[in-house]
Amino acid sequence: MKALKSLAALALTAALAVSLAACSGGGQTASDDIIQQTAGIPADEVLFTLDGQEITAEEYLYWAAYSADYLVNYYLGSVDNLDWSDESTLSFVRTNALDAVSLYRQAQLYAGELGITLTEEEQAALDADIQETIDTLGSEEAYALRLQQSAISEEGFRDLLTRFYLYSALIDRLYGPEGTQPLTEADLQSYIDENGIYRAKHILLLTMDMTTGEPLDDETVAAKKALADELLAQLRESENPLTLFDQLMNEYSEDTGLEANPDGYTTQVGQMVSAFEDTALALEVGEISEVVESEYGYHIILRLSVDPEDYRTTLASARLDDTLYQRVDGQTVEYTDAYDSLDLGNFYTALTAFRESVSEG
Repeated sequence: MKALKSLAALALTAALAVSLAACSGGGQTASDDIIQQTAGIPADEVLFTLDGQEITAEEYLYWAAYSADYLVNYYLGSVDNLDWSDESTLSFVRTNALDAVSLYRQAQLYAGELGITLTEEEQAALDADIQETIDTLGSEEAYALRLQQSAISEEGFRDLLTRFYLYSALIDRLYGPEGTQPLTEADLQSYIDENGIYRAKHILLLTMDMTTGEPLDDETVAAKKALADELLAQLRESENPLTLFDQLMNEYSEDTGLEANPDGYTTQVGQMVSAFEDTALALEVGEISEVVESEYGYHIILRLSVDPEDYRTTLASARLDDTLYQRVDGQTVEYTDAYDSLDLGNFYTALTAFRESVSEG
């Protein structure tokens, strides 16, 4: 299930994100069956079954289009760079579409087995999500057209959101405070420890030109080291070093990521340069390091605490996913002739042409 892992973090919000993407309707309309128009088969054509559940062309091709869009947006930069003759491209789209369908279908099955259904409040929230999307797009017609650009009907979109909400309901009913398997503080701390999660902030004085990657001249580097030593001396002499740390960081740090991370970095073992990581992990929470040199410059590092509550939803999702992935791995998939004859390249090319016609309109 590794192929799905790269998509899973986005999957819960995929449909709404797509629907809210900017587009201009231009008065254009598509046929009532966008799947028939783009793939040459009816939307309700059964492509395969998962443990006996029929999966239609509409459900599968929504995820196929989403997977192709993912490739274009995150790796290729342009739809013109999408090569359907490349077996790896075709395999990625096929695999991710099947895995996404499988994950949420298994969530639906699992919820049914546990007797979990959406509450009135959850159903109302689902309806509110749809209405908010309609309001954002400006009209029912614009909403319907936007869904067609995503290769899905209004009914299909509602079914999709229902599975998303059932996934969330499973998390709440199983791992929430009133759930059957509520997460404890020890569970959360174990997750943090097992995944090597830690937090730290630093004062960075650069000894590298971040534009060229070239080291600064010796005189400048020496001045940076002297300043780092001076800042550390101020911290060591201060009666309130943590408050002073923030003041000095905001005044002197040359970290280009400071604006986006004013409260420090939350990261995992293996993601930061070794000089930073090794030093941060050796510190106690609230402890300030000596001046540390890395390939980027001189650091003064402050170790911060990690709030276990920040990982409650993450751990709950991970536990549910483990269960669902096991079910996916053990499911029975039976393909139809319609699936075997489906040309994903032609479908996505036709969908892209439709999207362009809408934008031009």
